[in-house]
Formats: sequence, structure tokens, C-alpha cells
Amino acid sequence: MVDGKGNATVSFANTGNWFQADWGAVKIEGTSFLTFAKLTPLPGGSLAPIPSSFSHVYELGELKPGAYLFVFRSSAGHAARASVDVAGVEPPTPFEQWKFNALGAAYLEAGASGDLDDPNGNGIPTLVEFAQGGDPSKGAQPEIIRENGVSKLALKFRRPAGSRAGADSLIEVSKDMKSCSPAGDAVEIRPSVFDIDGSESISACQKLPLGISQWPFMRIRVVEAAAN
Repeated sequence: MVDGKGNATVSFANTGNWFQADWGAVKIEGTSFLTFAKLTPLPGGSLAPIPSSFSHVYELGELKPGAYLFVFRSSAGHAARASVDVAGVEPPTPFEQWKFNALGAAYLEAGASGDLDDPNGNGIPTLVEFAQGGDPSKGAQPEIIRENGVSKLALKFRRPAGSRAGADSLIEVSKDMKSCSPAGDAVEIRPSVFDIDGSESISACQKLPLGISQWPFMRIRVVEAAAN
């Protein structure tokens, strides 16, 4: 932090005889900073010197009080994550900070800050958009998967890794979609897969096959996570 603005320095040894690193711009999703560098080899026939290491400073801008996640990946497989807490008076929750970043101060000052608000009119509540990284196209997709010769109902969805502290995605099951219950032991949550853009893929799969399971419907209910 320098004069209220944050910087992140990424450094690593050149173990692959790379010639150049092209540092991409910082992508912001909620309270997550996502970065990527493309490493290129020495052009054929070139006698240019090979650097022994690479280093780059990313400018993160003004950081208000809150919790942040910085993610770095390279085309050569380098990966790093760092959490940063910026102290302040009554720091906002990750959800509140996302609303400020994504919806703007004017929207919040108008008093429209409820979890179920829909300021952009796309039919998706604010809290759900937060859990999905602010992009409705990243919502859950129902899927029939086959394992060991049987078919099972599953939900797969993607979320920014940094949203874990701000929202919980609860899996619910139903017999008729008129009433839903917590999935509990009926559903298995598969290990999350961390992706190159800093998000993670979540898979929730019913344990019993179709035709045997008493739950033909599944849904995701997003709630704001309780403060630690």
C-alpha cells in the first residue's frame, strides 16, 4: 500500500528458458484481482540473452477497507494466490463492497441495497449475481452425468474464488419444485477445480441414480455468508 493505493509484485525464476513475459491487464471480479502472463520462448536463431528471472508490479488502485484476493497465473503453469486485508473503520462485507464496485455509489445512496434487488432488470437477484461473479451467464447448469454405467442428476456452476467469504451457495432438492429441502447426504459436493481465470468450478451430484433417487429436481439457493 502506497498513499492508499495497492500494488502487487509478482516474481519468479526463469526455469524454462523463456525469452519474454507479456503481462496482461488486471481483471477485477468483485473483490478478486485476476492476472495472467504469457511467456514466450526465444525466437529461432536469436542470440538475445535469456533473463534469469521475471518480475512485474501490478497497480491495483485505491483499496477501500475490506478483504481482497489476488490471483496470478502464467501460460507456463505458474500459479499464486494471496489474500489481502485492508484495515479501516467498519470495513464493508465482501458483498457490500461488490455492490459498491458493480452497481455504483449512486445506486447504494438511493437506498436500493437489498439482497433481492434487481437493478439491471435481468431477473437475477443482486446476491445471486455477486455469487456468480456479476455475470448471469455463469449460473448453474443442470446436467445428467454417467458414472459406472448409471445416470445421475448434477449441477455445475462457476464462481470467483474470492467470493467464498461473502456468499454461500446452498444445494437444495425437491420432489415437485413447490417445496425444497437442504440436499444433505443426498448430494455429493465434488472437490472444486481452480481455473486459469481465478474462478473455481463446483459440481454437486446426487448420490443415487435417476429412477432411484426420490429427488428429481435440484436448485441452488444463494445466501450472504455470516461474518467471521
